[in-house]
Amino acid sequence: YVVLCAYAKGTLNEIEHHMCPWSRKAAVGSLSVTTESGILISHIEKFDQEQVRDLFSNTYSKLFDEFPAVRKMVKTALKSDLSDKTEDSLEADNSSIGYRYMKWGGIFLVAIDKPTPDTRRVVGCVGLRPCKRGEGNIRGTLRHSYEIHRLAVDQDCRGKGIGRTLLMAVDRFISLSLGRLHIQFQIVATTPAILSPANELYQKMGFSAKEEKMMGKLTMNTYVKESTTAVFSLR
Repeated sequence: YVVLCAYAKGTLNEIEHHMCPWSRKAAVGSLSVTTESGILISHIEKFDQEQVRDLFSNTYSKLFDEFPAVRKMVKTALKSDLSDKTEDSLEADNSSIGYRYMKWGGIFLVAIDKPTPDTRRVVGCVGLRPCKRGEGNIRGTLRHSYEIHRLAVDQDCRGKGIGRTLLMAVDRFISLSLGRLHIQFQIVATTPAILSPANELYQKMGFSAKEEKMMGKLTMNTYVKESTTAVFSLR
């Protein structure tokens, strides 16, 4: 059988989640939410990629001169999981970043400030992917373990709860992916100690500090949170 669907301009994503549950976006459709401050949380689109790359780079740019290891880390990220280069034909019309994380069994989300049909300004982002049991020193100690990547919030938009909402969406994605309630899972996150807002956010969201490591002259903090799957609102 063949099913053909036509959509009005600007309604594709929302309608596709309901009419075409077999599509690659269906699994993340219910994660889309608009906060009271007008911030939309949704999966990354192809036209978000350049802004995401700039946002991630700008988050660390002030550390480049003092910490060469940070410059190397960002450069590596932009060439690997944050690369905008397509790897196969299925990525041609989709976000390479989002497709990459989807193939890994994860998701890449963006926060959009007051989106309109003509504008889509990315002010936050986060990636999530499963990590294998025993991977690294403390990663993957549970059967269902995940690692946060590339969490960033625009400096001009901090204090609006964007980081908090992105991390809540990550929790909800895990619950939807595992498909049942009361399944225990673990989330691991690593961030430079010098980035105070990120460290404070993880602690406020229930993460516990587990490890400190040196990356060149830079101290990296690793946080872990254990939780169980649940159904909840992102608002």
